Amino acid sequence: MPWVSKVTIMLIIVLIAAITMSIITYVPTTTSFSPYNTYGDGLSVFVNDIGVKPNIVNTDDIGCKVLIVVAEKPLDEDKINIYENFVAKGGTLIVFDDAGYTNNLFSKLGLGITIVNKTVLDEVFKEDDRFHVKARYSIDSYHGYVILYKPGFIEISDLTNKRVILYSSSYSYVDMDGNGYYTVGEPIGQKYLGVEAASGKGRIIVIADKDIVTNSIIVLENNTLFTKELIGQEDTCLDLSELKLGPMDYLKFHVNKYTTFLGSDYLLAGFLIAVTGVGVYARRRHA
Repeated sequence: MPWVSKVTIMLIIVLIAAITMSIITYVPTTTSFSPYNTYGDGLSVFVNDIGVKPNIVNTDDIGCKVLIVVAEKPLDEDKINIYENFVAKGGTLIVFDDAGYTNNLFSKLGLGITIVNKTVLDEVFKEDDRFHVKARYSIDSYHGYVILYKPGFIEISDLTNKRVILYSSSYSYVDMDGNGYYTVGEPIGQKYLGVEAASGKGRIIVIADKDIVTNSIIVLENNTLFTKELIGQEDTCLDLSELKLGPMDYLKFHVNKYTTFLGSDYLLAGFLIAVTGVGVYARRRHA
C-alpha cells in the first residue's frame, strides 16, 4: 500500500537524523588540540573540566572576559586587531604558544616579549623524561610546580609592567640543534616560560607551551590547578579559529552550540514527538 512506503521513508529519515545528531554530538574526533578530541592530544578535559567555552572569534563581540588562544598558526592582521581591542577594553588574553606565532601581536602592543621557538629540556627537574619539564610557577599567593612538554621559552626586554609567573630550573638547557639531547655549548640555566603583562585596561598572559592544556598533560602535577588560577572565576572562551581543526570539529562546534541553545532535553522530546507523529500518521492512514 502507498502509505506504508511513505511512513517507512519518514521513519527512516527521522532515525537517520537522530543517529547523525548522536554521532556528531557524542563521537570524539582525533584532531590534535580539538576540544572534541578525548584522546591524549585533545583539549576535551580543558574545555569540559575547567569550564572553557569553544568559540570562533572573528569580531570584537567576543562575549567573554577571558579569551584563550592555543596558537597553531600565525595570527593575521584582523585577528591581531581584535585581540588588541579586547585587551585594551579590559579583557584578559591567555596565550599558549611555543612556536612564536603570536610574536607579531606582542610586537604591535610594544610588550617587549618574544617567544623563542627552541625547545627547553631538563635532565634533573623532569617528569619521567627530559621532554616533560618540571617548572616552577608563582601566581599571587599560589606557588608550586607544573609539567610542560617540550616548551619554548620567552625573552623579555624589560620587566616593566610585567611579572614572570613560570620558569624552568637552573639545570634546564635549550636544545639549539634539535637533537633531543644536550650538546656541548648549548645554553644552560633558568628560562622564562610564562609571563603576565599589563596592556591597556587588560592583561596578557603568555605560556610558552601549548601542550600543557592537552588531555595527557593537564592532569599531571598541579597543571589543572595552575590553569584554573590563570583563568580565575570569569567567563572564559577558547578561540577555535587559531587551531588547525577539521570539518568534523567545526560541525560539532555548530551542532553543540545549537543543542546547547535548545537544550538536550528539548531535542530528545522533539525526537520522541517526531517518532510518535509518524506512528499516529501510519495508524490513521492504515485505518
